[in-house]
Amino acid sequence: MKPPFKNVLCPTDLSPTGDAAVALAFALAGDGGMVHLLHVWEPAYVLSPLDATPVVMLPSSPESDAAHEKKVHHHLRRLVPDAALAHDVRTEITVVRDGDPTGTIRREAERLGAEVIVMGTHGRTGIGRALMGSVATDVLKTARVPVVLVREPAGRA
Repeated sequence: MKPPFKNVLCPTDLSPTGDAAVALAFALAGDGGMVHLLHVWEPAYVLSPLDATPVVMLPSSPESDAAHEKKVHHHLRRLVPDAALAHDVRTEITVVRDGDPTGTIRREAERLGAEVIVMGTHGRTGIGRALMGSVATDVLKTARVPVVLVREPAGRA
């Protein structure tokens, strides 16, 4: 399938790389299309000092959860380009609290009928990738639709 796309999923971690992916997602959306912005909010954990595996989930409150979700919505709304309105590109923002970002992204892509997934990648290698993992790599390997990866903006790597 070639751009412009009618249904674009853009998962973001709210980083500068994620923000760059949002801009590209809107650039790839055709007139009358839809860009689904998704933030998968992973619960906070205490990590084992031995192997960095999650040991205990930190508690949260409904108030702090609501404040975080409001902050995410505000951040993502600011990224919607004015040109999107001129081309009747609609935006949907979804925040999901889940410890499995790859699975959530894959499920959302299928549920939404996304034609393409556009997301940032931090390009970690070696020990950084081993400890932190790579959601982008996992999505690239398992998605049923094309995945466009946006690299770290110049000067930030």
